[in-house]
Amino acid sequence: MMNNTPFGADDMMMGWGTGYSGPLIMLAIAALIILAVFAIFKPQTPHQLDQPSPEHSIIILKERLARGEIDEKEYEVKRRYLDRE
Repeated sequence: MMNNTPFGADDMMMGWGTGYSGPLIMLAIAALIILAVFAIFKPQTPHQLDQPSPEHSIIILKERLARGEIDEKEYEVKRRYLDRE
């Protein structure tokens, strides 16, 4: 019987699904889609939420004292406040 398609019967899927290459390519595409979804919707850690720890805040406070942005009295008040948390 004659095939009326321009490419012939063997080219119907254009290489997809013949042998092992078709399923492997489809599996790779599915894996990439799943990885992309996880990368977009991954849960954020506290470091990613820009919530500095009290230790980090004290370091910043010391740096401000060293640069002269605050005096020793203000440093002590703020340090005691941070130690309370």
